[in-house]
Amino acid sequence: MRSIILDTGAIYALVMRSDKNHESARRFLQQLLKEPAILLLHEWVFVESMTLLKARGGSKVAIRAGEEMKQNPLYRWQASTPQLEQVAWGIFERFADKDWSYTDCALLALSQQTKTPEIWTYDRNLRQATLSKVVGG
Repeated sequence: MRSIILDTGAIYALVMRSDKNHESARRFLQQLLKEPAILLLHEWVFVESMTLLKARGGSKVAIRAGEEMKQNPLYRWQASTPQLEQVAWGIFERFADKDWSYTDCALLALSQQTKTPEIWTYDRNLRQATLSKVVGG
């Protein structure tokens, strides 16, 4: 089964039709639905996504998207752990010259820990990472 780590930008692009990556995200999701796949959803990405969707799309949009991610078996929740945070902090320190957010570093750590090489993102900064493979657009 194919596993892909989900970034906030991918969630935003899927939900918001006005996003420049919406069509690309929609096509990529349709492709994924044709195969056995899961989207790994780190809790921090969920928090970021809900905050962003509420700020730019309103409460109804955020709640609808959040309910979908909580109920659809395509999404697998990934809670943070002390070990994951330790690896994320190491990446954050080691790559201080990059414009990666701490959440980006947590996704890279999650990629390493779960041996999931693919991250679905539209984040140009995260695309610099050679620690994983960027998919989705």
